[in-house]
Parts: sequence; structure tokens; C-alpha cells
Amino acid sequence: MSRRAWILGSDPWKTVQLGPLERLRSLCELALTQGHEPHLVTPPGTAQPPTQFHPHALDVTILKEIRPGDIVVASAFLPPRILWALMRSAIPFHVDFYCVGATEGLASRHMNPPWRNRLGRRRTAQRYRMLLDRAERLYFSNEAQMLLLAGTCYPEADEFTAARLDHLPERSVIAPMGVRNEPFPFDVPNPYPPELRNRPVFLWGGGIWEWFDVSALLDAFALLKAQDSSAVLFFLVGNNPSSSANQDHAPSAARRQAQDLGLLGHNVFFNDRSVTPAELPGYLQHCYAGILSNAANLEAAAAWRTRYLDLLWAGKPLVVNRTDPLACAMFRNGSAALAESGTAQELADAIARLCADPDIYATMANATRTAKITCPGPSPIARHWIPSLFSDAGRRPHPLHGLRWSLGL
Repeated sequence: MSRRAWILGSDPWKTVQLGPLERLRSLCELALTQGHEPHLVTPPGTAQPPTQFHPHALDVTILKEIRPGDIVVASAFLPPRILWALMRSAIPFHVDFYCVGATEGLASRHMNPPWRNRLGRRRTAQRYRMLLDRAERLYFSNEAQMLLLAGTCYPEADEFTAARLDHLPERSVIAPMGVRNEPFPFDVPNPYPPELRNRPVFLWGGGIWEWFDVSALLDAFALLKAQDSSAVLFFLVGNNPSSSANQDHAPSAARRQAQDLGLLGHNVFFNDRSVTPAELPGYLQHCYAGILSNAANLEAAAAWRTRYLDLLWAGKPLVVNRTDPLACAMFRNGSAALAESGTAQELADAIARLCADPDIYATMANATRTAKITCPGPSPIARHWIPSLFSDAGRRPHPLHGLRWSLGL
């Protein structure tokens, strides 16, 4: 039976990060392949999504368009007013926690003032708990993410908590994002500065955040420079895309360290302009490999790195410091070189080996091109996403919960 599928996204089309953008696209494509009619609801942006996705502007009034039997999938990052209206309505819905990570609930002295961190974490926990209580189905990228959210949202021990945790796995769908469906466009111009085009470029493909161990990575490139290596570290995003000046702390610290080590403009480069999704293939095609440096923290244990999916799409190997779920899968597949100890020396050795041995590089690149690590799109969702037709599908929050949410209590 054909149904309308409402995909409620939190960012304008084609202005979001590439991972969330592909998630929205794949959910709409999944609806089409299942014979349903996708309706993509996002804030106004710089471009229109494909017309077969039936685009709509994100506003609380859109809920009036939803009819009994429609499929509704909401991003956990929807604006509070719309999330609250959805949770208080009689509409059965599923919620996608795909990009929710440990950083949502952890303190950060650089992101905001301490009092705002505490208030924000409490509000975030309230929002996620109400969604866990209310939604029919919950989509996660990996099991660690589900466990992390359960611990964050249900810290107390009582009968209701026990009941919710007992039934959480059966209501949850592990649906990691896979590589893109369309072929990679290999015939793209080289966007790197001319002086880098004959050197092995290791591409850091996303934001520079303080939960990464960028310091160890820069120390590794200092060791490589001392060995006269021509390897280059290129940060695709030189400044984090945020309206808060506090969130530029990590990129600024990375620039200072690179300058102090004598690497800036020699072995380390920061891209000083934003890169659109259409421009990304050029940076992927003409890099030597991707690179990332995890820290030994909870964020890495629960993250699903969408920047790695771009490497898999382009057939480029990965060098990674320490582990995360997708990096482990790529390492087992032969697509990644792993510096397990997290030391700068081991990371530098992994980079040097990949540069020095064409056979190792060819083997890893081939493993990346043929990798079948994740399904292409969230197909596990297809078995679960027909909602019930009953109005009491979940526990609708009491108005007092909304007050607690706004006050961070």
C-alpha cells in the first residue's frame, strides 16, 4: 500500500554537512523504492531538492498536512517548537538520532560559558528523553550510540526507567549510513594549490573539533618534515561552520601549533574558503588518502564518521589515529591504516609507509573501492518504518515536561 512519507529535516537543503544531506536524500529515495510518496520538509535554503521529493518549507503548520497512515520520520535536531508540537500531537512518528553523538551531552569550556553548557546539556537530555519515550521507532548509526543515549537520558533507577530500557532495543533500528548510490565523478579538475599537485595530500575532510587529537597529528607531520617527507596535511575546512566565535578555538589552536612547528605553508595547509557538495569530488579525487586523528574518548566510541563515507565513495584509503566504529570496519576490510597507540611516531610511520610503498597503497585503494562495509542507504529502516494507526503510539509528554525542557531542569 502506497503511503506518503514525511521526512522532517533540520537544515536547509544543500547547506547541511554532507552526511546529514545524504541521510535525507537516502530516506527520500528509500520511500520511492518502497512505492511511497516522499515529502521532504526542510528550512528554506540556497537550493531546491529534487521535485520528486515533494519539497515543503519547515514550519509547525506542516503537521496539519499529515494524515493517518502517513510515514513520519523526524530528525532529533528539529527546532524545539516543531519537536514539541509533534510530540504533543496524536501523530505516530519515528525519530532519527543518526548524528547525535557524545559531544551533545559533554561539557566543553570552549563551546560556551560553563553555565550555558550545564543548561544546554540538561535541555538536550530532556529533549532526547521525551523523544525516546514518545517515538515508535528510533534510528541509530551504531549500538554504542544507542547505549550512550540511554545512559544520558535515563540516569535514575525506577520502574518506568527499567521498562523503557528493557524495550529500547526492540524499538531501535541500527541503520548506518552507507556510500552514495551515484557513481563517483572521476573526471573533475584538481582544486588544490598548484604547489601541492605533485605531492601526496592527506585530506582532513571535515571540521576541526576539540574532541579530535589534532595535536598528535601535527606532531606526526613535524616528524615527517624532519625526514624530508613530501607528505601534505590539508584541512578541507579551515574554520568550523558556526556562528559562535567560541567554536573556532580548535581550528585556531591547530593553526598556532602548525605555525610554531614550522609546518604552516610547508607541510600543513588550511582551506580558507567553504567547499560546496558539488566541489567535494575534486578534493577527494586528487588527494592521496584521507586522514583523521581520534582521541581516546567516548565521542570516538559512538561516532559514525560520514567523512569516511566520502573516501569509500571515491576509493581512497584512510590513515587514522586510534579507533571508531567505521574506522575499525575499514581496518578489517584492508581500507585503513591504523595507529592504535595514538602516538605521533606511530601515526607518522603509518603515513610514511603508505607514501613509500606503491604496492601497499594499491592494495588499500582497491580494498576501499570494493568495500561493502555498509548498505547503500538506510535500508534496514524499510522493514520497520510503517507506523501504527493508533493515536497512543507513544507516551506524549505532559505540558510540565515542556517547562522543564525550556528551563533545563
